[in-house]
Amino acid sequence: METSEPRQFVAEILCPEITELLDQRLESEARDALSELLPPELADVLAGLDESHRLSAFRLLPGEMEAEVFPHLPEDLRLELMGELPRKRLAEILEIGRAHV
Repeated sequence: METSEPRQFVAEILCPEITELLDQRLESEARDALSELLPPELADVLAGLDESHRLSAFRLLPGEMEAEVFPHLPEDLRLELMGELPRKRLAEILEIGRAHV
């Protein structure tokens, strides 16, 4: 997946901020910052986080937003999340995603 320059810039700016918010356990503030992004931008930010922060950030998203961002993630990150998320939650995300197609 090729990242456009403006989206890459957004990810470079937000990744350290999201990491800091998660490290400080400011989940509400992290959720608010992530929720303002479009799915492709959010996918870039999630891809720019380290593995532990990526999963934490993804889990903060409302269910519908998880489903919207999921297809925008690089395949390796989708596979990573599929291995980490509970099966029931993953099924819900995929079902919501299918409803939006």
